Amino acid sequence: MKLKDIIVSWDLALALVVGGLTYYYSPDRVFHDIALAFYNTGVSVLSILFSVYFAALAIILSSSSDEFVKFLEKDGSYSAIINLYKYTLAVLFVGLVTSISLSLVTSFKAKGPVNNQSQFYISTFAFLFSYAVFCSYNSARDAIAYSMYRMKFLKGK
Repeated sequence: MKLKDIIVSWDLALALVVGGLTYYYSPDRVFHDIALAFYNTGVSVLSILFSVYFAALAIILSSSSDEFVKFLEKDGSYSAIINLYKYTLAVLFVGLVTSISLSLVTSFKAKGPVNNQSQFYISTFAFLFSYAVFCSYNSARDAIAYSMYRMKFLKGK
């Protein structure tokens, strides 16, 4: 996976828009209880996505025959798919760890004298959360394409 492919992609562009709109439309200071609701939702969603995604990756890696991998690797398709999966897994992990961290910090800060936080935090969360979800969608589409190639390969045998 090339850096250019990451930078010039619809998922990154849309996630930047989501983060930017969140920053623009949220108040300068966001109450901790509101932010905490978003962060906890993010933790729940990204936890599920991460575990299901990791299981799907394991199934794809273990279900491939050597002949099919050689067939896909002739033009570099297999490496491209695996690299996309590795990248998406990393994005999901970063999003999940960030959500957990923001949730924990916000929980502690909510008990203090200041009951709000900068809009920067919720905007960063919105960007990372949406990017992780959009990357997962892209990877799911690639998994479907992978299955279609496998079907064509098996028909041709």
